[in-house]
Amino acid sequence: MLARFSYAPDVQASLAGYLALRLWSGGAVVGLEALANYYGGLGNTRLPMVAQVAAMVLNVTGNWLLIDGHLGLPAMGVRGAALSSVVSTTVAFVGLLAVFAAGGRQAAAGRLRLAELWRLLRFGLPSGLNWFLEFLAFLFFTNVVVAGLGTSAVAAFMSVIQLSSAAFMPSFALASAGAILVGQAIGAGRKDDVSHMVRVTFLSAGGWQALAGFFYLMVPGLLLAPFARDPDSAGPLLELATRMLRLSVAWALFDAAAATLSEALRAAGDTAWALWARVVIAWAVFAPGSWFTVNAVTAYADLAAVGWLVLYLGLLAAALYLRFRSGAWRRIVLFEPSAH
Repeated sequence: MLARFSYAPDVQASLAGYLALRLWSGGAVVGLEALANYYGGLGNTRLPMVAQVAAMVLNVTGNWLLIDGHLGLPAMGVRGAALSSVVSTTVAFVGLLAVFAAGGRQAAAGRLRLAELWRLLRFGLPSGLNWFLEFLAFLFFTNVVVAGLGTSAVAAFMSVIQLSSAAFMPSFALASAGAILVGQAIGAGRKDDVSHMVRVTFLSAGGWQALAGFFYLMVPGLLLAPFARDPDSAGPLLELATRMLRLSVAWALFDAAAATLSEALRAAGDTAWALWARVVIAWAVFAPGSWFTVNAVTAYADLAAVGWLVLYLGLLAAALYLRFRSGAWRRIVLFEPSAH
């Protein structure tokens, strides 16, 4: 599969080596997410946080031990990073699963009924397909559109994405917290409180993203320095990445708005509409538009690619906002009173 993309042979080999190991922990990743949502729904977000922090510490330690080889361990490079991620994710999942098995199941009352299982699938499958198809569009963007710009552009873009992802995590955490409050308000029959919760959530998430964007503009070189340690490629990489990072400020607020509204609609059960909105915007606008533009322009194609990412998030945020304002989510029945 990787051979079909425009990667240099050494990059392709590193990707294949990483995936061959990392995919073994796919089940643990899903299980960790499921348990985190279970405890989050109960209002206990601290326990999943402990599991994730433990995974992070194990992962960082494993990277130090296995990538370059320390304390007598072999230097495995990219495969070492994959193995470290597999071990840390699996350990965190097993630990949280043990806590759940010891105490979480005792709080459950009654048995799962077919009607409840159908309701779970009806709301859950569109939500899962939502992420899958959007990530697939992003993978197309990275592996086809950006990869066609050359190895330096790929490295610069992935550096910017790593920084943006790290900055986005607190924003997404706030959006997820807002979704928990939205779900609890709907469960308590207080749907009129939801709009205020969404507004507060966006102000919090957007405020954080604005702060991150300020540093992108003021000290991009300092933020990107850890990604440019090779003296032979540091100059071109920093030049490309700095341009991309500064333009990424434009998508920060759109990203915060899309996350806040998407999580709120998901908590309200409006998952099918969000799925189709993402699919249409991602695959009818973003993917073909970015591919055509990058192949049509010669100067600053890297900025054109990032510009399409900004446009995608802006259109998505606008569509989700209009859907939320329509109030359609108020008519969705998440649970029957007799099953509650």
